[in-house]
Amino acid sequence: MKLRLATICLFIIALASCGGEDLAVINLSGASSSGGNTKLASQESCLPPLECADAMYVPTEFVYEAGVSEWPELGGSQPSWRLKKHKATDADLIRIADVFGVSGDISSFSYDKNSRFMGAEDYSKPTVTTYYDGISSSWNYSASTNITMSSRGEKGSGSSGSESPADAPDISVEPPRPPKNVPSENQATSLSEQFMKKLGVDTANLKVDAYADDWGASVTYNELIDGVPGLRYWIFTYGGEQELQYASGPLSDVLKGPSYPTVSVDEAFKRLSDERFGVYPAEYLRANSATMTRTGWSQDAPNSQKVVTFTLTGARRSVTGIYVEKFGNIMMPAYTFTNEDGDVVRVIAIEDKYLSFASVPVPDSVPAVTEPIPSDSVPGANEPTAISQSDADSLVGLSLEEATKVAGSRGWTIRVASVDGKENMLTTDYSYSRVNVSVVDGIVTAVTIG
Repeated sequence: MKLRLATICLFIIALASCGGEDLAVINLSGASSSGGNTKLASQESCLPPLECADAMYVPTEFVYEAGVSEWPELGGSQPSWRLKKHKATDADLIRIADVFGVSGDISSFSYDKNSRFMGAEDYSKPTVTTYYDGISSSWNYSASTNITMSSRGEKGSGSSGSESPADAPDISVEPPRPPKNVPSENQATSLSEQFMKKLGVDTANLKVDAYADDWGASVTYNELIDGVPGLRYWIFTYGGEQELQYASGPLSDVLKGPSYPTVSVDEAFKRLSDERFGVYPAEYLRANSATMTRTGWSQDAPNSQKVVTFTLTGARRSVTGIYVEKFGNIMMPAYTFTNEDGDVVRVIAIEDKYLSFASVPVPDSVPAVTEPIPSDSVPGANEPTAISQSDADSLVGLSLEEATKVAGSRGWTIRVASVDGKENMLTTDYSYSRVNVSVVDGIVTAVTIG
């Protein structure tokens, strides 16, 4: 009864301030989205391309202390943000396909009528696809899975699938070799800028991250909202001979949603110590991941625990990612707390009456996942090192087999988070040297760290 009354009150407020749009009550239970309406986007940063498990925690207790006697006045209200509902059209598909030089008939996937493609359903030749999830649309491009001069391997390498004669000599399998003429970071960025121009996207105000090594290169563009990577991003990955292997981007525009009343900074500071809010120093850990790995944070025994204290000295307005079934991924008002080193942690800032902590049903069953061989048992693997998101994104566009080889060569462990849209059950421990991959039709489409 209380929830119903609260919803009615929210609706009245929405009519007065948002042109009739209801203010949704945000559920921060942190459970799976299946069967529920909302969930906290894990660690405030798991929006595309950082799609990650619902909960990932380092075996460390984080303590937050106030280093000032008075916080700045940041209360009032802040807008939320969401993607404009858009169903991809044939015109969208034709426009994107033209950018990447793909032509042919337009078809629907046999397993998903909301997804259309030009090329081949089995990706046996360059293919452009548009996706519609009932809320927003996106596109991706995939080069042929028969690539012979890229990190997918040289032509003729590997097993033919037939058994060798009993008297055949024992021939050791050669380790994978890097492709030739992989673009540098600058070259990959220059190539991506050309594609973005053809797509009609102005990159002047986008955050650009580029990465390149012997195996491939990747460039990611993030659209920022209040300085935080927002709801739209573009990815380009390259292999040998500077060939584009994979690209993806949004088709939906960003809309400013209803404004929510916010709490004082003092009240938000108290939330940092309230486990219901799932607060995690994501900004600080991303900026200092390499240092923390060298000092052993990711090497602890499973049952050990560290206590790390942050003395916070400032706060500013920000946003944090939330998933709401009605609107998909949205950005909600938040505060970012800082210290002399920069940003440390974010916490949602909307008033308590718009928050719920009710339990959210989880699926009855989920597919099992097979844990990978630890990197220290892979011949030639390097010692585990902290992984940046740009490094991890270089696996996008590879087959799962190839991504596993590349990850092993870099000293990373790899596990499959989802296959063809079906999520696997993952453990909630966090590892700085592990990547979680989403796989569609055998190709890695998204990567997260942890």
